[in-house]
Amino acid sequence: MKEKSIHEEHATGKKYIVQNKNGYTKVGEAPITKPILIACYAGGYLGIHRFMQKQIGMGILYFLTLGIFSVGWIVDMCKYTYRYFSKSDKGEVYLDYQALQKIISESERIAKKTSNPETFFYRYGLYLEKLKTLYNAEKDGYQLEDMSMIPKLNELTDTDVQIKTINDFIDRYWQYVKAEGVKAKTESGEHKLYKRFFDVMQRYDTVMSQQSKDYYMSKLPPK
Repeated sequence: MKEKSIHEEHATGKKYIVQNKNGYTKVGEAPITKPILIACYAGGYLGIHRFMQKQIGMGILYFLTLGIFSVGWIVDMCKYTYRYFSKSDKGEVYLDYQALQKIISESERIAKKTSNPETFFYRYGLYLEKLKTLYNAEKDGYQLEDMSMIPKLNELTDTDVQIKTINDFIDRYWQYVKAEGVKAKTESGEHKLYKRFFDVMQRYDTVMSQQSKDYYMSKLPPK
């Protein structure tokens, strides 16, 4: 039997990426929450629990057949009760794969255009964090059908690409500061802008390589 890819699992609407404090762990079924369990017991014969899980077809079938003549309802009560109380990790977070892709794409787009340091380092950090989730999934043997994600995953282990991305931002920020410096009415005002550039960049020293630190320091005007 052909193993489904992550993309296929999410396309069915029945499977989710599971992530806990250790990162990506598996692809599994959506969690049974307390409201869903209660709905199953209280109105399962009408398919309420199925509608809550966006299983519209099954919900209509249960509604028309009174829980497939009560047999399906009884099976669901047993199955849902077991799944609800047998969770091994209450801290697991169930992520939507399409939403994850959207965060990655938006963060990459913003990080590559902005000249605002706070925006850049937040978005680039988020970009790498979400990529790591997909990277760990691929390492666990799941095949990503969206081939456009593969080059992005490689960036996690390619320090040269990360350095270039940060250095490109430094250039954009420096060009912005220089443009503002031209508008400054006094030389002291211009120097204040330059000093602010270095003060701001130093705040992010802990998330930059030595090459990037040396690069922004190279912008220091000669005395």
